[in-house]
Amino acid sequence: MTAMRTRAEQKAATRERLIDAAGLVIAGKGLDGATVNEIAAAAGVTTGALYASFSCKADLVAAFLAERNVDLSATPLDVVASDPGERLEEALESSPLSGRLVVELLAGGSRDDAVRSRMAAAVLANVEALTARLEGEGVQTRLPARDTALLLQVLVAGTVSLREVLGPELPPALLTEAVRVLL
Repeated sequence: MTAMRTRAEQKAATRERLIDAAGLVIAGKGLDGATVNEIAAAAGVTTGALYASFSCKADLVAAFLAERNVDLSATPLDVVASDPGERLEEALESSPLSGRLVVELLAGGSRDDAVRSRMAAAVLANVEALTARLEGEGVQTRLPARDTALLLQVLVAGTVSLREVLGPELPPALLTEAVRVLL
C-alpha cells in the first residue's frame, strides 16, 4: 500500500522537480530565454506552484546553484591522489552542470544582477570549502590556499564549458595536470 505524502513532502517534491526542470530548460533555451511558464510546465506543475516555492526565476536559479552545484571541495584533491583522468572525468560527468548550462548561467549572470549575486555566492562557497580543505589537510600549494582554490574553481568551470565546444579535443588528463601544477 502506498502511503499518502504529507503536504510538506509534496511541496518538497515539487520544489525538487522545479529545480531539475530549471536546469534542463535553461540549458536548452538560455537563462534569458527560459520562462517561468516553461520551467513550471517541464516540472509538471503550475506557475502558481513555482511561485509558492520561489519568489522569482533568480531565486530558482540560486536554488539550482546551491543544491545541484558540483562540490569542488573534494574533486581536485581526490583526483590528484588517484587515477588522474578517470576520477575527474567521473566527477564532471556526474555533474548536472553541463557545459551549455554553465555558459548560459555565466552569460545570464553577466546581464542580471540578481543572478550574478547568487552565482557569486555559490562559487565563493565552493572556494571557501576548498580553501578550508587545502589548509586543513596541510596541502602545500604554490600560491596561497584561497588563490589556489579560486583557480581550481576557474579551471573546472572552464573545462566544463569548453568540453561543450571541444569535445574529445579537451582530454580530462589535461585538467588533472593543471591541478597538479597548482598543487
